Amino acid sequence: QKAWLARFRRTYAPNAPKAIASAVAGIVADWTQPDGPGLLCLVLSLVLSHGGPDACLSDMDMPASLVVEHGYCSQEITNLALCGACWSNACDGDRDAGGMTVRGYKGPLDVGFLSSMEVKGLMDVGA
Repeated sequence: QKAWLARFRRTYAPNAPKAIASAVAGIVADWTQPDGPGLLCLVLSLVLSHGGPDACLSDMDMPASLVVEHGYCSQEITNLALCGACWSNACDGDRDAGGMTVRGYKGPLDVGFLSSMEVKGLMDVGA
């Protein structure tokens, strides 16, 4: 058992975990509806877990929307979910792109990563 969870249980009452589980169970049905806010909740959770909007903006090469053409998630959100940071590119580390430094993920990933641009033969992920 995690120390913070034990401390929470002692501080906020023996039935607090049950109350939290009950509260989450009461709203999870709404979150998972096709027109519900589940995706928004996921994106907010990712951004807030990373340190908030300012932390995400500091990772990006330049400020950008997290939702792009056709309602797709941006490369930054994809990288945040897979790598833990809002880097703007799918390259390994920092790269020089004609005098501009573009930032990509730092090191190997524990999950596979395939860009739609790679499928089309327009780029190599990690190159």
